[in-house]
Amino acid sequence: MKRFRLLVLFLFVAATPGVGASDKDAGQGDLAKLQGQWVVVSLEHRGHPAEPADFEGQSSVYEKNRWTWKVGDKVMRRGIITLDSTRSPKAINTWDSDGPHEDETVPGIYQLDGDTLKLCFAMPGEKRPTEFTTKAGTGAFLVVYKRKKT
Repeated sequence: MKRFRLLVLFLFVAATPGVGASDKDAGQGDLAKLQGQWVVVSLEHRGHPAEPADFEGQSSVYEKNRWTWKVGDKVMRRGIITLDSTRSPKAINTWDSDGPHEDETVPGIYQLDGDTLKLCFAMPGEKRPTEFTTKAGTGAFLVVYKRKKT
């Protein structure tokens, strides 16, 4: 089973836009800008904004192409991300190595503006969002982060 997971991971990374050697910059510049810890400042799920208490202490940490979602110091999900900055809007995929979407690819879009990161994701198996909204027929989650200052 472990070999199969590694094979799937290899095939996913090799076939995903933004990580191939032939298109070296398709997301790699943004990947460098993404490094570090980002704190959730707003969250919306299927058209319903969350109250600040619902996402208090939540953050994402990006280390190279690895992503970790934390609540406080507790790790909730981990995965590998790929970016494709040649698309409009820019595309992001996460391949989750654990958590509720383990072994699944979660398609999304992203906007990186200085110390603000906006992400909108569909559910695994659903069509990638085309806009930063979670109204009916669009993304399932919209998250806005601010870079954590060290």
